[in-house]
Amino acid sequence: MEIKLPEENKRKLISDVQGFFSKEYDEQIGIIAAEKVIDFFVSNLGTQFYLKAMDDIKAKLATVIEDIDADCYPLYKKLF
Repeated sequence: MEIKLPEENKRKLISDVQGFFSKEYDEQIGIIAAEKVIDFFVSNLGTQFYLKAMDDIKAKLATVIEDIDADCYPLYKKLF
């Protein structure tokens, strides 16, 4: 699964990665190196974050459906 970042977001991340390397390692890296770091993490972690988000959404939806069911049950029961 390929994750394509919007260009504006990628530019911001490039700047952030460059700032991180400068602050943490006292090392200046160029745009291409910063982009490679981003691409590495997106390709190696992006899918994991996506799957975790999907699991979180499924759990939240299950809770919402249970709440709706609990709210509707008394109305359903009144019909019989």
